[in-house]
Amino acid sequence: MDDPRVVRVEWGWLEGRRPRSAGCNARLGEHGSAIRLPVARLWAEDGSSGFGRAVTEREQAQALLGRRLSDLFSPCQGVTESHLSLEYPLWDLAGQRAGQPVYALAAAAVGATAPARLQVPCYDTSLYFDDLHLASDDDAAELMAAEARDGY
Repeated sequence: MDDPRVVRVEWGWLEGRRPRSAGCNARLGEHGSAIRLPVARLWAEDGSSGFGRAVTEREQAQALLGRRLSDLFSPCQGVTESHLSLEYPLWDLAGQRAGQPVYALAAAAVGATAPARLQVPCYDTSLYFDDLHLASDDDAAELMAAEARDGY
């Protein structure tokens, strides 16, 4: 089945706890210690599926039912602009169907050759949190240094 239809959408939340509470930043208030990310799994009629973060409403995800994968994703361009809210599950679905990791599909889409094995460094992205509530620059620098050590 070369161009299957989406036949099922599973929708939910991936919930977890941060190793420490995250404070406020310039845009948002206290982030706290809990995190809740919306996720979706898209099932194709051939039994393949793709999973990932989905920044959309359940109803929008359900609108994919019956749509062909080629209407949602192109190997040359990736996810169509109107379906970017389900970008991760769609890339994963395409990768699962192709038997390739997503990074290999993305490399091919831009005419690059993907390495046989991809390794990327990981880092703590929360270092900008937690210092806005402090009155002193010295206290903020001390806190940031301690958090950098904890993240490391």
